[in-house]
Amino acid sequence: MTIVSLPQSLDLRSLDQLHAELSTACEIDEVLVLRGRSDVFCNGMDLGALREPENARSEAVEVFGELLIALRFAPVAVIAVVEGSVRGGGVGLAAAADWVIANTDSQFSLPEVSLGLQPATILPVFVERVGRIRARQVSLRATGFSANDAYKMGLVDELVESTDIESSLRRRIREFGRGRHRAIAGIKSTSADSALKTAIRAGAKQTANDVCNPAIVDPILDYLDGGVPPWSRI
Repeated sequence: MTIVSLPQSLDLRSLDQLHAELSTACEIDEVLVLRGRSDVFCNGMDLGALREPENARSEAVEVFGELLIALRFAPVAVIAVVEGSVRGGGVGLAAAADWVIANTDSQFSLPEVSLGLQPATILPVFVERVGRIRARQVSLRATGFSANDAYKMGLVDELVESTDIESSLRRRIREFGRGRHRAIAGIKSTSADSALKTAIRAGAKQTANDVCNPAIVDPILDYLDGGVPPWSRI
């Protein structure tokens, strides 16, 4: 079993590191655990990275899309342990996992639309998890939702108190650790929609274009510098 510690926010450097850790885990283990801090699972893209050159922005988005594909189709069982806040791309990482354990106090959100963005890269795995209608409604509302709501919609598989997370994780590692790489990979591939990889890559391409669009990026950067929030300009 390999535990991958997630960063609070994602940038190109951290995404490359996650890819490397996943590749190593696929060679030596049957179970990969995604885990953040006790107060933050992962809050998605680092908005500060929008100041980077356009090629770096678009590359980071495309690398993130490939990471989602790698997790979803990895020849290892992926367990996400969610504690604290989960936003944007962090929701996508959870959705791409095979089993999601969440603390009852966890809080989820997809805030992209309030920034003028679409959660396009993660939508395919989010849709796979919760269904098209629910995914659309959650994405359009851009408001937070509780761990209990995430459980009811199918994003979370197991809802536990903080004191029970470790015992639950140990139990699931034992269960999922019985598989072997070839069989695991076959199950994960066969159970996926045939267009899932294409949809994730198309979503990443859309987001890569959006994060290079001044009409979208400039209001976000202005907000980061203390200006008016993009959602209040409507």
